[in-house]
Amino acid sequence: MEQPGVVHRSIGGKVSFEPADVRLPNFPFTPAQVREISRVVLIGMGTSLHACMVARYYMEHIAGIPAEVDNASEFRYRGPILDSRTLVVSVSQSGETADTLAAMEEAAHHGAKQITICNVEGSQTTRMAHGAVFISVGPEIGVASTKSLAGSMAALYLLAVYLGKLRGAIDQGRMETLLNDLATAPRLIGQALEHNGHYERLAQKYGDYFNFLYLGRGINMPVAMEGALKLKEVS
Repeated sequence: MEQPGVVHRSIGGKVSFEPADVRLPNFPFTPAQVREISRVVLIGMGTSLHACMVARYYMEHIAGIPAEVDNASEFRYRGPILDSRTLVVSVSQSGETADTLAAMEEAAHHGAKQITICNVEGSQTTRMAHGAVFISVGPEIGVASTKSLAGSMAALYLLAVYLGKLRGAIDQGRMETLLNDLATAPRLIGQALEHNGHYERLAQKYGDYFNFLYLGRGINMPVAMEGALKLKEVS
């Protein structure tokens, strides 16, 4: 129920609308360094991995940079090919996920540029990365990481827009459209939450079922995976 406010907080202080612009105060790379980036590698686990899978579409369709996604727990074991032209974006709500930290160490060993998306200032990932985008969603109570998902996706969207601006992949008109679309998200989330009674009736109807299949295509595939994860976590 907090998610409309979560998106507001995640983008607060980072977006202006007149004129449309994105400002990331903890972004460490110059425009020239950003233009040198040849690909983006997004790493995370669980809900954070699903946010990365969504962000792959952001990076390619908004920033115009080839992107790939890796489960942080597998990243270092496949001998990834990385260099200074690779931007590694790690996502971790706590900033203390052991496998994500190990993946970041691997990226550092190869000299990759690193940005982390995190909820906790001063955490390990924020100390290891060159820069951070904080989602500022407050403490996540319970195993189902819902606020962090919304905050991470909003922050990753802003990062893609920012990279697209620095690389000249989007003009001012496109920037305005992208940010206005993001600004409607809290209202749309609020509208979805107004139907709580309907969701309760669905839960009563299907509460005795033992198997569920979530389907989605394109950017909705990781959303379906996240829905399946949430059902397993809370049921």
